[in-house]
Amino acid sequence: MTMACRKAFIPLALMGIFSFCSYALDGMVLLNTGSSREAKGDLIMHYVQSGDRVKLETGGVRGANFSPDATQAAYGKDGTLYVINIDGTGRRAVTSCGVGFESCTWCSNGYIYWGQADSKLRRVKPDGTGKSEVYTFEQSILWPSVAQNGARAAWWAQFGTSPVAICYDFGSNTWWNKSGGCRCTISPDGSMVTKNRSGHRQSYIYQFEGKGHRDDAVILLINNPTYDGSPYCNMQRFSSLSNDHVVYTNERKFVCYVHNIRTDTPTLIGPGIASDYAPFVVGDKLPAPAIAPEGGTFTDAVEVTISHSVNGAEICYTLDGSDPAQSSTVYSGPVEVTATTTVKAKAFSGGEESFTAVQTYTRVTQTSKLTGITVDPVSANIAPGGEQQFAAAAVDQFGNEMDVTFAWSVDGGGLISSTGLFTAGTDEGGPYTVTVSVDGESVTGTAEVSVAPAALQVLAPAAGDAAALGDVLTVEWQWTGPDEYDGSVDVEITVDGGLSWYSIAPGGNSIGPASAGWGALDWTVDLLDGGTVSPISDAVQVRVADYGDPGLPGRSAVSGVFSIDSAGNLAAGTPVSRSTDRRWSIARSGPALAVSVIGAGPHRLAVSDMRGRAIVEYRGTSAAMYNCPLAGGTYVVRLHINGRVDRRRVVVAW
Repeated sequence: MTMACRKAFIPLALMGIFSFCSYALDGMVLLNTGSSREAKGDLIMHYVQSGDRVKLETGGVRGANFSPDATQAAYGKDGTLYVINIDGTGRRAVTSCGVGFESCTWCSNGYIYWGQADSKLRRVKPDGTGKSEVYTFEQSILWPSVAQNGARAAWWAQFGTSPVAICYDFGSNTWWNKSGGCRCTISPDGSMVTKNRSGHRQSYIYQFEGKGHRDDAVILLINNPTYDGSPYCNMQRFSSLSNDHVVYTNERKFVCYVHNIRTDTPTLIGPGIASDYAPFVVGDKLPAPAIAPEGGTFTDAVEVTISHSVNGAEICYTLDGSDPAQSSTVYSGPVEVTATTTVKAKAFSGGEESFTAVQTYTRVTQTSKLTGITVDPVSANIAPGGEQQFAAAAVDQFGNEMDVTFAWSVDGGGLISSTGLFTAGTDEGGPYTVTVSVDGESVTGTAEVSVAPAALQVLAPAAGDAAALGDVLTVEWQWTGPDEYDGSVDVEITVDGGLSWYSIAPGGNSIGPASAGWGALDWTVDLLDGGTVSPISDAVQVRVADYGDPGLPGRSAVSGVFSIDSAGNLAAGTPVSRSTDRRWSIARSGPALAVSVIGAGPHRLAVSDMRGRAIVEYRGTSAAMYNCPLAGGTYVVRLHINGRVDRRRVVVAW
């Protein structure tokens, strides 16, 4: 790999109080096992030198960040901000944070700051006190970070169809536009900011002060390292504890890096989405031992082994749930567990001790039996000569994943290997059924694969999904050909079932590259067509289309029908059809709308303005008359009744 920089030397004054003399990478990385930009996987502590990993939290985690002393981490999950010790103990809820939680920064000024995909920047103390909104921006604040003294912040926002990097100074209440680019984050001392460059092949390090992306403000231009053929990286953030380091993730292969910006050197950390980096190991504690197998259910007995990465380390363990000490039982070989047991282990070496490893084994009376096999993906369309990797998972009646050997087969054209790699033939056809089985078992899993000319496909949003104004809507698409995609695309949206289309990202503008066959766009749901058309509708579709090259045939793909609602109260996975029976009427009654619901049955009447903001809402169980006082303007009036929705646009001019 090669690295290019606009300015090879970074002045020491910019490094601040968190600078370190050694360039050898050590320390700890907080990362997530998710496979999307929003993460939502397990929270993992990765120790750089040993490669050991400790699971701190299971599933649904977003936006993790170290405490200033790196002894704890803060993160969001299921609409709650949590704090946990870095050995996985002491988990506690701090405050509600909204399901749109994206990122947080635990600052040395005593506050944790966070954003939740709206226009507010919030903060709270780790004990749950002092919760407040500290800044309101004119657009949604996306993935913010804050300097350790709380004096400056950086984030990115969506202006029209373009992501824009924003820097903000609390003291002067001034913000700067760093021009196009997403994931703008700030260094611990507030002197520098990061930004993805369009296409995500490169990343910038800027001085905080100044507008735009002038050369004299650029400290470093990073050519993102290529992993398995992909150079497309997402610059997650500056380390919150080191001005020398940034963390980023290959957003297609989901492997992460720590980059020393002083030496312009990336270090591959491994699988996962990087959230934060601490350039030291807290208290010089050793990594936790490894306990195998992972906890779960068993029937008769389970043989537990404990190991440690430090040769000669003494491992002590307990089986009664108490924390191990050097006076606890010394591990000398496999331990047989025959009852429900929590195994805790700690290592000791050279006067140092490790973090504590924990696994719980639960005995059940029934024998595990294979009850299901799932295949991922469940369907695929590929071009002649192309390949598709399938994966399978087997579970027992308790929902535990089973360690089995799979056999793969396909009933038609193409070949599939023993590892689930399908290779299409030269002829079109299908759908062919891919089957995976386990020897001696009747349970199977299936998927379908069709061989067709290379085409664009919209992967998300899917039919029946729902979004609300202000939400971040992720559009994902792919090119099914075995070759590289040779054009750029427009991303468009319709809110009237395909009668009218509005561009939300024209001509490859910050929507992913034309190569590697994959693309994605995060769009903050907002007004369309220059701010005149509301996106609220139950007949929304996204189209990805190639109009750019007159020498190429037009190629396009359309998503399933989904909905956009002002209040986000349409349940995902429940498509709502448009009503064709006009069982209601609207008339003027003084300075109000008189809405008469004629149809019987439970209903909801909602009025919103053209920016999607809810004005008034009524609920009833039978025929009713409602008076809605409104100022002059244009409104959308919707009646939800008997599983249907009727929608009218009303112009009020009193």
